[in-house]
Amino acid sequence: GKLIMGIGVITTDGTYPPGWAPAAIRWVVTAIPCIGFIVFLVSLVFLFTDAEHRTVGDRAANTRVVKTK
Repeated sequence: GKLIMGIGVITTDGTYPPGWAPAAIRWVVTAIPCIGFIVFLVSLVFLFTDAEHRTVGDRAANTRVVKTK
């Protein structure tokens, strides 16, 4: 999906690709069923209010999404 949309994930210090650990953290934060919906709602708030549009998963993994095209 990211390739089609022309976006990618980097670490906040600019490392690309961010590696397995940040990718796993971003996935686990949203995949935990008992808190998944709450994380989704909080991520939506961050997405539209944060200057860098970083979600909960991005904050936990210290990453951000950037345009690649």
